[in-house]
Amino acid sequence: MLDSRSEEPDHVRRTRWPVRAPRLPWAAATAALVLGLTITTSPTATAATPVAGSTYQVSVNNSGKCLDVVNGAAEDGAPVHQWDCWNGAMQQWALRTSGSGTFALVNVATGKCLDIAYGTTEMFVQAQQWSC
Repeated sequence: MLDSRSEEPDHVRRTRWPVRAPRLPWAAATAALVLGLTITTSPTATAATPVAGSTYQVSVNNSGKCLDVVNGAAEDGAPVHQWDCWNGAMQQWALRTSGSGTFALVNVATGKCLDIAYGTTEMFVQAQQWSC
């Protein structure tokens, strides 16, 4: 167990691959475009291409920080922000197939999907989690 959110275990292995909007649902695609995201594999997944059921960390290209559910909150509407990568469950995202070659990003700690409120396409909107 880690004492600090800024620490990262030595065993974490990352493989970066570019996020392609057509392969993700609208909410995840919007988040990827707005935040400039890269999805990296966690120790439980080794594939460099998206695989439904695998677990990933999603990091922001410019900052190197990871998507994180604020304070591990479990309720719908809890904000998702960038935070130092530390490989905790609130930073782990599983790919759930949504059909037609699209995926939803589901938080491992809460079981909720990455979402952009009301499906807006406006810039600078807070990402959140919502029931899938």
